[in-house]
Amino acid sequence: MSERGFSLQLLPGHGLSILIEKDNLKLLFDTGSSEKLLLYNMRRMGFDINEIDYLFISSWKKCHAGAVNEVFRLNPRIKAFAPPVTSSITLVKPKDISRIIFIKSTEPREILPGVYTTGIYCKKWYCEHALFLKATENILAVFLGCSTYGFSHFIKRTEKTAKKYIIGGLHLSKLDFIGFKLLKQLVAEENVEGVLPLHCTAPDARKEIIKWKGILQDTGVGIEFAL
Repeated sequence: MSERGFSLQLLPGHGLSILIEKDNLKLLFDTGSSEKLLLYNMRRMGFDINEIDYLFISSWKKCHAGAVNEVFRLNPRIKAFAPPVTSSITLVKPKDISRIIFIKSTEPREILPGVYTTGIYCKKWYCEHALFLKATENILAVFLGCSTYGFSHFIKRTEKTAKKYIIGGLHLSKLDFIGFKLLKQLVAEENVEGVLPLHCTAPDARKEIIKWKGILQDTGVGIEFAL
């Protein structure tokens, strides 16, 4: 739990949910695993679920989309961008698909002004995509969900010349020497200015990443930053 999260009495959990604000747009990147946890933490931080304009689901794993049906119920106007739902019994099944814009392309495309999907990356079990947005003309914020099948294909699908900040799950532990080598290579090649490791990035890996390329010194629930 982050220092801010501690002071606000926020509750941590295994999952990921990030509220993104760009101009007058509020977009929720993933919902985490629990609607009770999501709504409690939002209230503590002074947000209402009905303020959210759009929902971006990186994958249908419960730790990323566990609260999606409750979000749809509570916010009748919200629309979602999500990868296809596969037949795996372990994944969340949305009850109202009429409110979902399914991303089926493997190529990046603009989904909202200045907001992009990387396009999906699929294997047999499930599909995943990532989000990137233009913070300024030359700065991108790249949001990763779980990166179960790797983070490199998502980062490489963004604009190569722009400076990048990477936020989210990297699916790394400190013992993953190959993964760390690849991350350092991508940081150099893809003009990455900073990394905020979250969710499925192991605590030892987070500390290591923060030492050499961290955006913040804190990576728990309740952190805030602006680009």
